[in-house]
Amino acid sequence: PDVGEVVLADIIDDSLPMIRAIIPVKVSIDTDIRSRSFARVDETEMQQVLLNLATNAVHAMQPDGGSLFISLEEISGFEILGIDPKVQIESPYLHLEVRDTGSGIAPELISRIFDPYFSTKASSEGTGLGLSIVHGIVSGYRGFINVHSIVGEGSSFHIYLPAIDAAKVKKKIRSTKDYPFIP
Repeated sequence: PDVGEVVLADIIDDSLPMIRAIIPVKVSIDTDIRSRSFARVDETEMQQVLLNLATNAVHAMQPDGGSLFISLEEISGFEILGIDPKVQIESPYLHLEVRDTGSGIAPELISRIFDPYFSTKASSEGTGLGLSIVHGIVSGYRGFINVHSIVGEGSSFHIYLPAIDAAKVKKKIRSTKDYPFIP
């Protein structure tokens, strides 16, 4: 992976045309981007996270369609205390939410959705690897993922990634030997 400090909102913007290409006309997509903060991630892997979640959302909204909502905001670790024991309460996080108005996930299945090869779809409709891959990517960046779902109403996937202060990113660039003309 090509990991670096990137503006997560830019990855969302770059992914939207690909997401729009896979969603049927009956599915609307809305975004609410409230942060331009950096995260230390691989852009391609984060696009894969968004595409996997959008693909699952589209499947959950078949055949009637519905709404797909993607949001991004910066929050404090204190706000997500209890989601995972590794949360750093003094650190900022980027909260990426992908929500759909699909069929929802039964409560007894929630604990298994990130298991490799587990799927609620027919075997001809997927490999069951999408959410496992999402979980692996997010965990690899010291992030967390949480799911809320109500059968018949839809699902909401909440991803929390450590945010990086823009001042630190600029400082790092300035101190790089590749830029000797910058003091």
